[in-house]
Amino acid sequence: MSLEDHMDVNARTSEAQSSLTQSRVCSQCGLSVSFSVTRCPNDGTSLLTKSEIGTELASQYEFLSVIASGGMGIIYEARNLVLNQKMAVKMMKTEKLDEKNVKRFKKEAEALAALEHPNIIHVRHYGLTENGQPYMVLDYVEGTSMSQLIQSRGPIPVAFAIQFFIQIADALSHAHERGVWHQDLKPNNIMICQSGLAIPYIKLIDFGIAKIINGEATPAGLTDTGDILGSPAYMSPEQASGGKVDERTDIYSLGCVMFEALTGTQPFSGTTALEVIAHQVNTKAPSIEDRALSEFPQSLVQIVAKTLEKNADQRYQSMAELRDALAKVLKNDHEDTGQFRARTQTEQFKDSLNTPTAKALMVTGIVITMTILFTNICLLIAEATHDREVALARKKIKDEAEAANVYDEPVLARQMIREGLTKWRAGGRFQLKVDCDDSTLDEFGLYPAQATYVELENTNIKGPGLAYLIRYPVDFLTMNDSSMTDRAMLEIKHMKRLRELQVDATSVTKAGFEQLREMPNLTRLSARTDRLNDETMRVIADIKSLEHLQCGRNEGITAVGYAYLKKLPHLNCLDMLQNPIDASIARAISQATQIRILNFERTNINDDCLREICNLKNLEELLLTDCKHFTGVGLKYLVKLPGLKSVKLDRDSQLSDKEMMVLGDLPKLTNLDIRRTKVGDLTMEKIAHRDLTHLYIQHTRVTARGLLQLVNCKHLKLVEVEKNQFSPATIEQFEKQKPGVIRFVQQEDYNDDF
Repeated sequence: MSLEDHMDVNARTSEAQSSLTQSRVCSQCGLSVSFSVTRCPNDGTSLLTKSEIGTELASQYEFLSVIASGGMGIIYEARNLVLNQKMAVKMMKTEKLDEKNVKRFKKEAEALAALEHPNIIHVRHYGLTENGQPYMVLDYVEGTSMSQLIQSRGPIPVAFAIQFFIQIADALSHAHERGVWHQDLKPNNIMICQSGLAIPYIKLIDFGIAKIINGEATPAGLTDTGDILGSPAYMSPEQASGGKVDERTDIYSLGCVMFEALTGTQPFSGTTALEVIAHQVNTKAPSIEDRALSEFPQSLVQIVAKTLEKNADQRYQSMAELRDALAKVLKNDHEDTGQFRARTQTEQFKDSLNTPTAKALMVTGIVITMTILFTNICLLIAEATHDREVALARKKIKDEAEAANVYDEPVLARQMIREGLTKWRAGGRFQLKVDCDDSTLDEFGLYPAQATYVELENTNIKGPGLAYLIRYPVDFLTMNDSSMTDRAMLEIKHMKRLRELQVDATSVTKAGFEQLREMPNLTRLSARTDRLNDETMRVIADIKSLEHLQCGRNEGITAVGYAYLKKLPHLNCLDMLQNPIDASIARAISQATQIRILNFERTNINDDCLREICNLKNLEELLLTDCKHFTGVGLKYLVKLPGLKSVKLDRDSQLSDKEMMVLGDLPKLTNLDIRRTKVGDLTMEKIAHRDLTHLYIQHTRVTARGLLQLVNCKHLKLVEVEKNQFSPATIEQFEKQKPGVIRFVQQEDYNDDF
């Protein structure tokens, strides 16, 4: 549709739009209702016109209410009729349709589409109605704006506010790394969302004037009339004066937001927008200490002052730098004031959300800017009430436990998390060895740390609490034998640094694994669970970064499921511990020619399977531990593997020494584990002429004659034997020619019948 067509539509609908700005009238009963109402309360008649939402959108979404309305557009609460899921639909008003505004609207959608961060609202779809009206479908956010919160209760407690600031800085750091500057950061565009946890999370919205750049500073955006885009009270000096802007513009705006959140007032005010802009450009920013009765950590005072420097070169130079500085304040404040201070402030702050003033503000549903995705108020109040009750109950349990000098599991878990995180701050490994649930993990919200390794095995954690780990640089997470469900994956998918995930013996299904498609750095996945099937394997095959997959202890995967593995371009290792296998499955696996390591430990692999596996010409390592269903015939097939370097045959009591001699025909064999087998001197004599580096022969039939054959291995670095397996004289004779090669292990108690 051309711009002229847009204008025709505008002319036809401007009169209708004008009448809608005040009220709506039901066509059936004549009832006049507020503009925010989209269905008649008397008879359920839809009050939206096709000119407002378009025929196609009306067929896809049920429009429930108007969330917000502004000069440029409207945001609707809507339900996707196919998915039965609440969404937010943002539409430009038809009377605002012109080339400039349509481009700006599209640019916001493009900016949001480029970002994937837990603290940034996500755009699901962008398009035009048949009338040429641009719209975007966004996640539905339940929460209230920081602006409303400050208006209703005043300054936000320091310990709580810093956690908000860290989330905001982390989100904007993500945006900046992808070439997106917000340029309109303000409390109205910061949503505070409840999640049933002790600490709410932040959602940044309204990227309507965001700039998508390629790392270079650009002039501040101007309208056709010369007006500067942005909000004067939060505008950087360079943006206010129409100069060149870069990521440090957002740092200044965040400084204004921090100032207001901590003091309840804006750093600069005036009777007109121009007066405020003049202050932003020329007037030195006051200190937060000058505007509030509260005391602040000096480090926080200095941080806010640095963000509000007029000269961009004197501010923090990146959001990541600002985020790390804030994290240090949180850490130091926590250590200086006692381990329960921040927690107490958190509970007091949550209580304030339940005051009559806050309730009245929420229940009336005040319309703020058009970009505020307002909340399902009743649900938010219910969650806040529930969290308050939980907090009080938890405090009672803790007090009683301390009085009795005993700890129940949740209290002990919290204590251990605090102790563990003390080490974590220094880059240690975090392991939780007691049971805990999701609510316990809010302790993570109070500690900045740098560790990358987290173990939460055998816990009652189901998933929501993992949100507290998102801002940490976790690259290893294990939740084996926990109560985690698919819900956990909704949080885990935001851990973009995560490289290894272990979810053995959990209830994660296909729906959960689908979330992992969005993890660019995930290279190792252990999913030894009976929930896997062919469809799940199809989903896992979409995690293109995977290099190592453990899918053992499962009987639900057939050849169809294994065939999907060929779609994983980087798959290096496949672990099938205890899985059933037949020739058809082996044939499907052999299609994944990129595989270099195969583990068939404790499987029923047979000669036919080994014949198929020998099509993997890149295979370098084969583990056949405790496999008793193949014979010497199958072992001979291994000679066809030109690159096979490592073979593990321990606990195989079926093969004779003569059958195992064929191992000496493997051209590149360097590592051989044949512990607890019937191997003897014949095999030692055969392999002695190969380039072996590592050999494990404890509890075998190898005698002194066989051991001494190994002195012919030029590159031998290690031979592992049991104490007393050979006489001291034999060991001495061997070590004269191969010093430092023998390693002794403790004799074990075996019941194998050789």
